[in-house]
Amino acid sequence: MTLKKWDTISSEYALNDRWIKVRADHCVDQFGQTISPYYVLDYPDWVNMVVLTPENELVMIKQYRHGAGVIDWEIPAGNVEPGETDFERTARRELLEETGFSADSFEFITSLSPNPANHSNSVHVFLVRDAVKIQEPEFDETELIITELMPISDVLEMITSNKFKHSIEISCLLIALNHANLISLEAKAL
Repeated sequence: MTLKKWDTISSEYALNDRWIKVRADHCVDQFGQTISPYYVLDYPDWVNMVVLTPENELVMIKQYRHGAGVIDWEIPAGNVEPGETDFERTARRELLEETGFSADSFEFITSLSPNPANHSNSVHVFLVRDAVKIQEPEFDETELIITELMPISDVLEMITSNKFKHSIEISCLLIALNHANLISLEAKAL
């Protein structure tokens, strides 16, 4: 059997907001079946930063997330604004605004899909080394963010004990720390 992309016959927006667009696609799948509507979430692209200080502590943030109704730990991240194509510039801006930290070294690691089943956007992952605080954060009108430096081992323990739950950010964190040779994702022989 050969996999084949669906044909999109038409699309319209069921919701078109500054934060999210919900697209209703009218599709025909590889078997000729009509799937209509198939909802796609058109979020802007995101940048996520795994930020290390000169002492290899992680710059972590904590903020309220209304969707889940929780105050939770995260890594610094932000939206790519319409028309922005320089993701490193976006990452630098978001890190400075959210935490007041900056660094010379921003290394692009990878781009991931938050959920390819129904999200159209990508998250662009950066490893930031030798970050230092150079100013106070500049929050948006709805933001209040707490920044804390944490040892890598503490953050890994938070992941395994279900105290850090953001799956996309955990993926970014593990991939970037593995890339930096600070953890290993090599499989062990059984």
